[in-house]
Amino acid sequence: MVVHSLEKESIGISFYGGEPLLMKNLIYDTVLYSKARYPDRRFSFSLTTNGLLLDEQMCMFAKSFGLLAAISIDGDKNVHDMCRVDLNNLGSHERVVNAARMLLKYKPNAVCMATVNPKTAPWLFDSVKYLYDLGFTYVVLTINHFANWTDEDLAVLKEEYEKIADLYIEKTVKEDKFYFAPFDTKISNYIFNRSNKEICSLGVKHVSVNPEGDLYPCLQLVDRAEYHLGHLDTGVSEEKRRQVQELSKHIAADCDGCALYDRCRNYCSCANISASGFIDKVSPLQCEHERMIIEISDKIARKLYKKKNALFIHKHYNEMYPIISAIEDKLK
Repeated sequence: MVVHSLEKESIGISFYGGEPLLMKNLIYDTVLYSKARYPDRRFSFSLTTNGLLLDEQMCMFAKSFGLLAAISIDGDKNVHDMCRVDLNNLGSHERVVNAARMLLKYKPNAVCMATVNPKTAPWLFDSVKYLYDLGFTYVVLTINHFANWTDEDLAVLKEEYEKIADLYIEKTVKEDKFYFAPFDTKISNYIFNRSNKEICSLGVKHVSVNPEGDLYPCLQLVDRAEYHLGHLDTGVSEEKRRQVQELSKHIAADCDGCALYDRCRNYCSCANISASGFIDKVSPLQCEHERMIIEISDKIARKLYKKKNALFIHKHYNEMYPIISAIEDKLK
């Protein structure tokens, strides 16, 4: 990565799984080696964990070396334990929440990664409110693309998103920090006119490595033979990389002419593959969800901009805000 990146570029290394904390020593060694071997290069490290193996030593390490830490929690005990159980079919909520509190003590800017399913959708607002009250001011929500969502489920989901939008506005008006994806990403990308291919360029910007050292263009494509790019010992096949990159440039036929094309996640090849099985095909669920999110995000933006809300304007019109916000978090 260092060899194939520009000297001024920041190099991002993410630890994910499965569960990356099964290999804690590898995480320690990678971070320490990177900083010692390339002291003049800028590295950013991130870690996503289910929290069950998180300990104080790792939290202290994350704080000391600036690891962006994310933990997976779906909501309160009722919601979280519907889907996240251990090998004994016991809910993991209590253990994960204890880990989350410990993490937030060392990393106030820790991210909560939440997933919503049809059966948990009726409690989505309560779940997000619970996570915020737990101490997470950064919540990243994704929907389960593999679940069977009915029209009724999506109607419930939209109602819950509307409630979260009201909470988002309430917190922003009070100038309480609250980052919620996908709302914030939709708003910022529109304001800064970020095009699809600036956000995702499959086979160009990053590479994912499986435990055996095989290389793939994205986390979601790991272990898919047709997207295998090479191996750590032999490097990346430039021909294969170009093939994957060209595939990702195709415009889905169903999206041609859509007014929301430039704002939709149709750009995410991995999301398309996960949901529809094809790089250039957006699933009906993805399409409906994107329309829903864009509509609600625009309502939020209009209301807060009309109020000339200082936090909203600072957050979405000042490109330095992420840096300023990170400094504020460190001073907590």
